[in-house]
Amino acid sequence: MTSSIGTRRFTVAMRGFSWLYLAGGLAFLLMPNVVSHVLVLASPIDRFWVALSVSMMAMLAYLSRESSRDPANTACVKAHLLSKTVSVAGFLFAYLIVDRPLAAYLVGAGVDLAILLSVWRLWRGV
Repeated sequence: MTSSIGTRRFTVAMRGFSWLYLAGGLAFLLMPNVVSHVLVLASPIDRFWVALSVSMMAMLAYLSRESSRDPANTACVKAHLLSKTVSVAGFLFAYLIVDRPLAAYLVGAGVDLAILLSVWRLWRGV
């Protein structure tokens, strides 16, 4: 695979991630109780955590968009990877140590690990 093909794949994927993060953030903001119910979390979900999750999704949408616009901007990709690494660790920590073992924690860890590995693999192909 040539660098230009890798760069194209990376930019398309990052643009897609930016839209997915935007949609996720809007879901958390506009339907927090639905999201809480689907994830089998306590309802109604605390608005403090809703604000934090929406701000994280907005930040990830921005980082993804900026990465798609300028793949050479490694700071955006590194921040994205850091966020996903901390998220996976946090979900596993909550599942194994702090809280009760909710399936939502494992789903969150799995989804974020898949995103982390995808972004890392795509970035390595640039």
